[in-house]
Amino acid sequence: MIAIGLALLGCGSPPAPPPTEPSELTKALEQMTDDQADAPQPTTIDAAAEAQRQAALPKPPEGSSWEELYAVAGRHYEMGSWRPALLNYQMVLQLKPDCELCVTRLARLAEQINTDRDEAFSRGLSYYDSQQFSLAMTAFQTVLELEPDPESTHHQRAAEYLELADSKLPKGPSLQVAP
Repeated sequence: MIAIGLALLGCGSPPAPPPTEPSELTKALEQMTDDQADAPQPTTIDAAAEAQRQAALPKPPEGSSWEELYAVAGRHYEMGSWRPALLNYQMVLQLKPDCELCVTRLARLAEQINTDRDEAFSRGLSYYDSQQFSLAMTAFQTVLELEPDPESTHHQRAAEYLELADSKLPKGPSLQVAP
């Protein structure tokens, strides 16, 4: 009877281990390279994928300290230079893996980069549809800068539209220098 009461109170067996989830850094980096905004995030990463992700991270310059990289990352972050801030925070984490603010900022940066990328793509489509091809090209170029991975869907579509917009621009006579 006592055993039944203890079991009902959860005292009769050890608690179940908490589920393992990817770290905040892993989530931020996966979000950064996510090709579709509403694609489900993986809950585990196998060792080969993790090794490949680690190899793709930028290496801190030789002789640099985490403090220097952190200061540079912070300046980029405050100026709204998302990609350089992201790269510097990634390098800080390689030198100081327990930097919680870096993890938080990486998550915010990944979200901001994705938002900016999606907004630039929408602007590009709008400009393209209204036949403002020069502005469309500028917007699609921004997408390519925010999504540098040529394998990503966003990058590929922006590159296609950039080429299409360029082909729609009127081609004027070339400038010739008189002798």
